[in-house]
Amino acid sequence: MPVFCRTNCGRGRRAGAEAAFATKTDVFYCVVTLSGAPDDTKLKAVWTAVEVEGEAPNTLIYEKEYVGGASTVTFDLSNSQPWPPGKYKVDLYLNDQLDRTLEFAVVPSVQ
Repeated sequence: MPVFCRTNCGRGRRAGAEAAFATKTDVFYCVVTLSGAPDDTKLKAVWTAVEVEGEAPNTLIYEKEYVGGASTVTFDLSNSQPWPPGKYKVDLYLNDQLDRTLEFAVVPSVQ
């Protein structure tokens, strides 16, 4: 099960429900555990700004691919400026097939 977390991944929250992060968050992490995967397994994360101030809808931000076997894979997305508020997502592909979409929001403040 993928986990979303801020700069300290030890305090991650399980994916599924929409997560909310502050605009001042430096790095978003998506941690994926591959169990029993063969050594040629492809895992890809595609980060998208779905509905974000100042961006066209569904703007691709970044994508990264991992090829390997059973392990824990950490994908990250960073920004040197505050993140614009809005809706974001990361699509996770397993062997070129969409496995799941994880949605999250960036808000001016998180309680």
